[in-house]
Amino acid sequence: MIKTFIFVEDGSVDVDDLTKSVGNDVKVITYRQGATMPTIHQPQEPVRDCFDYQEQRIFKPTQAALNEVLSNCKISKKVRAILDNLYSDYFCD
Repeated sequence: MIKTFIFVEDGSVDVDDLTKSVGNDVKVITYRQGATMPTIHQPQEPVRDCFDYQEQRIFKPTQAALNEVLSNCKISKKVRAILDNLYSDYFCD
């Protein structure tokens, strides 16, 4: 979740280093040299990014469905092997 925005003038700092050092909850926004500096805005509520949506709407339901199928359904060994591989590829470290 994005909680803070940092606006930096293009070329004034190493944006990659800054992005790595501030963490995932801070969004670094670069603006053009010579342009008026954007107003710093702190939203009242954290902004959800696309990964939050993917986690809650895609990743978790798919994992739950695969768990259900692998745990409670009678399936052929071939299908079980395919689903086990899929589960391992996507949900295991």
